[in-house]
Amino acid sequence: MRSTAWVVSPVYKRRRGTKVLLLNSGVIPSPPPLGGGVERYAFYLANGLARLGCEVHFVTGVSDLTRFDPRVVLLRLPFLNVPIQASQFNVLLGQSLGGAFVHLRVREALAGDSYDIVHGNTNSGSAFSLTWASQEGSKSVFTVHNTTPWSGRNVRSAQQSIRRATFRLLDAPLLRSVDRLVALSASSAEELTRLYAVPPARIVTVPPGVDTDLFRPDLDTSKVLPKYRLEPGYVLAVGRLVDQKGFGDFVRAFQGTRAVGVLVGDGPNYHSLKRLADRLLSPRQLTFLRSVPPGDLPALFSSASAYVFTSLAEGLPAVGVEALASGLPVVAMRAPGVIDLIEPSKNGLLTAAGDAKALGTSLQQLLDDENLRRAMGSASRSMAIERYSWPSIASRTLEVYSAALAAPR
Repeated sequence: MRSTAWVVSPVYKRRRGTKVLLLNSGVIPSPPPLGGGVERYAFYLANGLARLGCEVHFVTGVSDLTRFDPRVVLLRLPFLNVPIQASQFNVLLGQSLGGAFVHLRVREALAGDSYDIVHGNTNSGSAFSLTWASQEGSKSVFTVHNTTPWSGRNVRSAQQSIRRATFRLLDAPLLRSVDRLVALSASSAEELTRLYAVPPARIVTVPPGVDTDLFRPDLDTSKVLPKYRLEPGYVLAVGRLVDQKGFGDFVRAFQGTRAVGVLVGDGPNYHSLKRLADRLLSPRQLTFLRSVPPGDLPALFSSASAYVFTSLAEGLPAVGVEALASGLPVVAMRAPGVIDLIEPSKNGLLTAAGDAKALGTSLQQLLDDENLRRAMGSASRSMAIERYSWPSIASRTLEVYSAALAAPR
């Protein structure tokens, strides 16, 4: 049986007619041509809810790659050609413009129609839209993708000030006002309660899903690897090159090891990371791939021997779930969100945050033991199928909607 088979149980049939206004970020089209964990999440969730019988109206930009379920009604946004990977300024510009377009489209939709649920996915596209939706009689749901406590963890004072101001303006009102908050991991849910006093009854943990047919261990990679001059067996990391992702520790972890790494992503820290790699590592020990089309990513995962996380904080990273589905063991520094992906000694290894040397030692241990690596990779694949398939995630999200609709105002 295919791992992504859609099964509708009786509890969900009772909510088949749920009418949902689902909001994308407004910055990156869906599905995203590059990066965009939030946008991938929204794309798969829209299709998944439609397959469960919901009437889904999706506020989103649309890329040339779009293949939506025919039951999804697209409320299209203009394409914003803002390269948000380039700088913090571009991030602010793109999020501000995208959020404004989302809000205008939401007001237009609510003026001509009514919805049971309005579900937002980014603070800029949701803060004012969900308040407006509540005033119009809809129940509101917000998914916390990038854990809000990260607002206080940025090591650069200027970025920290921006994040704190953004949090006060956008995130804090959402945490107080929406009917249900979706946290992507148990550790993210715990932090929302401990640090921001969100009542646990309003938080539901639902992780992001993964297409387990697209990301899998046995892909034919013969046409993809030559494009990037790669040989199978490298250690992989994927993400935006910013402080939050901790990629400086990823580079330093390779010192003194025989590992060969590939870092996929772009961002304002690219040049500093490249200089660090040139200074610390042997030539060609670490390959930077700044631009990879989404069609090549599954093959790059499938050809790796392990995946590495050095993030300071995550909700629950989509690339981590893709690594599990690709049958990769995971070596990671302890951080909220990341730890939810790993069962130590079963599908990966955990080290102390900020200890690049310990990370490198664990990585070399894994690479030296093929039997351990295979056993952990098999466990990762099983976890992805059991816990993170999109049919299951869509069904669990529908349960969140049911709880929100049943709750008193």
